[in-house]
Amino acid sequence: MKFSKGDVDEALNHVSNYEIADVYITKDFSIINDNNFKLLDKVFNFTKSKRGRKPKKQEVA
Repeated sequence: MKFSKGDVDEALNHVSNYEIADVYITKDFSIINDNNFKLLDKVFNFTKSKRGRKPKKQEVA
């Protein structure tokens, strides 16, 4: 399930200008990581491998 921090604060009846919900929430960086890898793939022509990301070999003409 996905909720905004404001929704969590309100559901827990927090009345403050500060977002207290950070205490209860573990940030999920997977969306950011996936998008960064997609960008690197486009810019540097990387591919996925079991050991990590390696650049594709250039073809010789």
